[in-house]
Amino acid sequence: MSAATIPDLMQFNPHMVAYQLTLIDSAIFRAIPQTALLSHSPKSPHPCIVASTDFFNYFTRAIEHSILLPQEASRRAELVNRWIKIASYCLKLLNFQTLKAIVSALHSPPVSRLRRTWECIPKKRMQRLDFLH
Repeated sequence: MSAATIPDLMQFNPHMVAYQLTLIDSAIFRAIPQTALLSHSPKSPHPCIVASTDFFNYFTRAIEHSILLPQEASRRAELVNRWIKIASYCLKLLNFQTLKAIVSALHSPPVSRLRRTWECIPKKRMQRLDFLH
């Protein structure tokens, strides 16, 4: 596969995206030693804890970017719907880290201000997002 044909993440089944993200988060979390969790200090955090935080922040910004990039409100709404589906699967997989990253991105100021986009989201999907929040 060449760089020109790299598939869009949104082309994949939402359940598989959630599953793969769960595997990534799990690997990052399992790399954190128990002692690092018990003796965590914000002044000198363990590198694995920093990696977990950095991945959360990176992923949140990537979701925001994926939604903000399209110009059309309808395309943005499709992406919001897809991220809500992925978040729902994360909940089923008990992946609260990715779930929170997705919800944080959807509630971030740049995304939450997209009035026309949010008007395109079905009521049922909005209720699901409220439940996930």
